[in-house]
Amino acid sequence: MRAFAGQHSDAVAIKRTQPQKQAQLAQLREQLATMKPTVAASMREAIVKRIGDLEKELGVPPPSARQGKTAGR
Repeated sequence: MRAFAGQHSDAVAIKRTQPQKQAQLAQLREQLATMKPTVAASMREAIVKRIGDLEKELGVPPPSARQGKTAGR
């Protein structure tokens, strides 16, 4: 039962705007880059998966595809 009318449950996805998604993507990339080697593999995999999901939503090509385009110039 909900505590008050209109309360969201945990199962509802948070809706974000494009700029919010881009900011979150940048934050996750920075977090991944600064992770120490002692961080659990499952934590690293979760962040990599979330980065991939955000890139797919935003239409950003994966890093390997971006490098291939700039190398041809």
